[in-house]
Amino acid sequence: MKPIVLIGFRGSGKTAAGKGLARKMGLPFYDSDQWIVRLLGRTIGEFVEASGWEAFRALEKTTVQEIFRQKPGVVSLGGGAVLDPENRALIREKGMVVWLKAEVPTLLKRMESDPTSKNNRPALSDWDWEKETKTILAERTPIYEETAHTVLDTEGKSLEEVVEELHALVKNVKRSSFWVC
Repeated sequence: MKPIVLIGFRGSGKTAAGKGLARKMGLPFYDSDQWIVRLLGRTIGEFVEASGWEAFRALEKTTVQEIFRQKPGVVSLGGGAVLDPENRALIREKGMVVWLKAEVPTLLKRMESDPTSKNNRPALSDWDWEKETKTILAERTPIYEETAHTVLDTEGKSLEEVVEELHALVKNVKRSSFWVC
């Protein structure tokens, strides 16, 4: 079985939906950001502040490779993990990649409602969150499109609805020739 890989911008629901899908399917759940936090013993924000984004992206790349050496399950990747061409190639070849998509106001609302957002999602620029989200999402959208095997629009959907749609999507793909056991 191939891992189910969730990609998308911050606040798109990768972690919450991934955990729900993994529970529903009885699969392990891997979150690249949480993996890094456990490894470092500090937040991503603290690491980025001390070492910079370049060092974080290098660590993220190693983490993605390590996750793909584990038993297949549901994988939530950090929003920028797809920026690395080798990460993109690995996840497309080895996994079923689903882009969880949402509009900027929804992403902002979700990030603002998460009390751990500031530490878990350090600033990517010197801009305010809205400008940063609009600008960086616009830059990443073609990469998400190129990387994903399929897209799930999470706009206006509850977590339960997203998990159910993901589950239905995976069940349909398992019956197709894409899924390799």
